[in-house]
Amino acid sequence: MALKQRLQNVVKAIGAGWRTVGTVMPQGDGFLHFISIASEEDNPKHIRIKNPYLDNAWVYSATRVMAENLAQVPFLLKIGDTEIQETSIKYGWVRRLFDYVSPYMNKYSLFESIPTWLTLRGECFWKLVRSNINNRIARIRVLVPDNLEAVIANGEIESWDEWTEKGQKIHHDPSDIIQFKYFNPYDRFRGLSCLRL
Repeated sequence: MALKQRLQNVVKAIGAGWRTVGTVMPQGDGFLHFISIASEEDNPKHIRIKNPYLDNAWVYSATRVMAENLAQVPFLLKIGDTEIQETSIKYGWVRRLFDYVSPYMNKYSLFESIPTWLTLRGECFWKLVRSNINNRIARIRVLVPDNLEAVIANGEIESWDEWTEKGQKIHHDPSDIIQFKYFNPYDRFRGLSCLRL
């Protein structure tokens, strides 16, 4: 089949799909011209969106829906083989921790951080801040993935180094870091988001 005939069949198929949602199909070579323009815009030589969460309404909306839905799901704590529902925890340091995550964040925002950072960066980091008195977890801080660097020794993470806005480096023990991440075939220690491709 000739290339021109194949292209006409593609245009007809897409046109049929467009009509089902009430969209007017461009006539003549208009559609092929549109595809050509779209391909040129996707070319790596052209400017790409650097902050999709800020600059793209679709990315923002989709990410917000995922974050809001996850934040509403009740969570379970597991101690050994026993699962404890959030609603059954009435007192104690665990209840205080999730009622008062940090001075800047509540439980709802904490759980929103997971799908938001996973979408934008492919990974989300929680820093467990321990009490000086009894070494229990007193607060949880959400870290910005772009500010973290994994320090590798003998094929394992020795520490997570966080770069502050002032250019200072803070070392975090891996046992105090919880990392949620999407699989990354190029780096076993870091997550990968489709928005970073």
